[in-house]
Amino acid sequence: MHTIELAADIDQNHQIHLQLPETVKAGKAKVILMVEDEAMPHKPFKFGLFAGKIQISDDFDAPLPDSFWLEGQIFVMEILKVFALEVEFSMEC
Repeated sequence: MHTIELAADIDQNHQIHLQLPETVKAGKAKVILMVEDEAMPHKPFKFGLFAGKIQISDDFDAPLPDSFWLEGQIFVMEILKVFALEVEFSMEC
């Protein structure tokens, strides 16, 4: 499966007519329609809406403990050991 992007106009009858490249062979296709929504105006972001409502811990920039980093590695290593055992077992069979 591959993707082709084509620009198209929607007419008053709510139809789209496309001329596909010759490299596209006859058959089934999945069509995804992305419509530009001009009706919704862009509202500028208003800063300060949450001023004073968010607190950051004093130790936010403090180094994380080794257990934070090592626990994930130990978990991954255990998964790799199990995978290696499964591969070894399947090769013996």
